[in-house]
Amino acid sequence: MLTIWGRATSTNVQKVLWACDELGLAYKRIDIGGAFGGTDDPSYRTKNPNGLIPTLEDDGFVLWESNAILRYLAAGDAQCRLLPADLNRRERANIDRWLDWQLVSLGLALRALFILLHRAGKLASEAEISTLILQLSDMSAATDSHWATFRSGSARTGGSLWACSGPSCRHSRPGMNGSAADQGFRTCAPSPFAEVRVSPRWHRARRRDRKRLWSGAGIHWERHRHAE
Repeated sequence: MLTIWGRATSTNVQKVLWACDELGLAYKRIDIGGAFGGTDDPSYRTKNPNGLIPTLEDDGFVLWESNAILRYLAAGDAQCRLLPADLNRRERANIDRWLDWQLVSLGLALRALFILLHRAGKLASEAEISTLILQLSDMSAATDSHWATFRSGSARTGGSLWACSGPSCRHSRPGMNGSAADQGFRTCAPSPFAEVRVSPRWHRARRRDRKRLWSGAGIHWERHRHAE
């Protein structure tokens, strides 16, 4: 059985859980990171020297970096459900491009906006918010264009799991209060993400152990459940 280290509220962990569900893989997940701590423990650092999550262990083989884990899981599937068996070099590069874009370009921009809106003791200015919203809007246009090509049938790679690899942009993040700034955050999400978010397996990956997780972190479950 696979072992996955990482709190279930991490989007990078969630996309690994989603891939496992898509492939029907059994796994054990261990809470670590965020409010759970543990990423600086020497025993964990021997597995992941970066002290980040997720980390995967498969029969003694240890792998970190979420996108590397996704590729590893997909490559081990004999049915090729996530990666076609006959991909040529350019098709594989197209998938890798969007995986890395989600993690680095989109992910970091969303993280910056989230931190800006929720930083303690200082309200974000309209100029700061507008700068990031404009950046994310440009990214949204790029993904819209890609998805239009994919849905038209002219592209055979870059499907839902790979183009989004666990949507980092949630329109209703817990803690959003409906302010103008929050509305601006919601507008940044590429429209095709709404299609991916209806996947039952994605919802299972997002919600698994959430009540137990949030209770352990001292966060009120009911408030977050109704915010989703």
